[in-house]
Amino acid sequence: MFIICFMYIRKTKKVIPETQKAYFVYQLVESVRTERGPRQRILLSLGSDIDVIDEDLKLLANRIEEIITGAKSFYPYSEKIEGLAEVYASKLLQRISKTTPMTELTEEQTDYQSIDMQTIEQQEPRTVGAEHLLLHFISQVGLQKKLRELGFSKKEVALSLAMIIGRAVFPASERATYEWLIHRSGLGELIDFDFHKTSLYQLYKVSDLLLEHKSDIEKYLATAEQTVYSYPSTMILYDLTNTYSALNLH
Repeated sequence: MFIICFMYIRKTKKVIPETQKAYFVYQLVESVRTERGPRQRILLSLGSDIDVIDEDLKLLANRIEEIITGAKSFYPYSEKIEGLAEVYASKLLQRISKTTPMTELTEEQTDYQSIDMQTIEQQEPRTVGAEHLLLHFISQVGLQKKLRELGFSKKEVALSLAMIIGRAVFPASERATYEWLIHRSGLGELIDFDFHKTSLYQLYKVSDLLLEHKSDIEKYLATAEQTVYSYPSTMILYDLTNTYSALNLH
C-alpha cells in the first residue's frame, strides 16, 4: 500500500549555463521519517509553469494528497486548484501503478473482499475506445510519419491527431474539441501528450496547417489505404441530373 506521510510542493531555482537565464521548477515531494531522520522523496515533476501563486502551492499539495488518500475535504478549494489537483493526482496514480509490482497470488492465497457499490467514486473518467481504434488505423497507414515529413513538429503532430480523431469521435467546433480533449477524452494518455498545456489558439493554428497540406495528405492516405488494406483503385460515376431536377421541382 502507498502511504503519503506529508506532501508539499518544492520550488527550485535553476539557471541555464549558456544564457545565465534563471527559471523555476516545481516538484511534488513526500517527506517521510526514517531511522536516520526525516527524508524527502520526489513523487512527481510538475514542470516550470503551473500557473499557481506561491501562496497557493500548499493548498494545491493538500488537495492532491486528499485525492490520493481518499480523504474528504472540508476546505472549499478554487476551481483552478481543484482542476490542477485532479490532473497531478491522476499522473501520480499512474506513476505509482507503473512502479508498484503486482504480487501474483496462488489459489490458496487469493483474498476475496466485499465491495459496497454505492461507495465507488469515479475520478476524472475518460473515453479511450474509439480513440484507441483510430490511433491503430493511423499507425497502420503511417500518418504520423507523413506529417513529420511534411515538416510538422512533434507538438503539431499530436495536435493534428487530436483534430483528426476529434472530428471522427466528437464532431464539433475547435472550441468544443478543445473542451473534449481536456475534460472527456483519454487521447492525451494514449499518445503521452498533455493537452492541458495547449491552448485553443494552437488548435486553430494546426487546423490551418492541415488545410495547407490537405492535398498531399489526401493523396498519401489514398495510396496508403490501398497498400495496407489491398483496396482496389475504383472510380464511381454518379448521375446527379435526376436528383438536381427533383430538388428544383420540390
